[in-house]
Amino acid sequence: MSLALLDVKCRLMGLDVGANCASGECTSGTARHGTEQNKADRTACAENILLARAAHFPATIADLYDPETMLENLRAAHARNDEVLERIYIGRRFKNDTERLEKLFELHNKMTAAAKTLPKASIVKDSLTTDGGLAVKKTRKPRP
Repeated sequence: MSLALLDVKCRLMGLDVGANCASGECTSGTARHGTEQNKADRTACAENILLARAAHFPATIADLYDPETMLENLRAAHARNDEVLERIYIGRRFKNDTERLEKLFELHNKMTAAAKTLPKASIVKDSLTTDGGLAVKKTRKPRP
């Protein structure tokens, strides 16, 4: 899992771990210095990646991310995203892949520990949808 994917998973769970991770204190909440700027930076990076992809429509994801033929604007958008996420998470670029993996495992462990405290979700039949779709309903039952 990449740092970008882990960042997205944390945000979907309501965790904003980027602001305090440089000090080693990854916590949830939004009342920390720099959090709004971090969100704006991450959003801008995501938009730049999407715009770079759109510029090559109708290319498939497989075409866009072929390591041999990946287009420079898409590669640059991802490189910028990596820079921003690394600055948010550790305050600098990673020295090497080993350091990146160590941080990913650390953040993954914190994320999964935090997930155990969230309310359990259950899938229920949504009677309001016309296509018989499923809806997620949060319950208050603690996890075992």
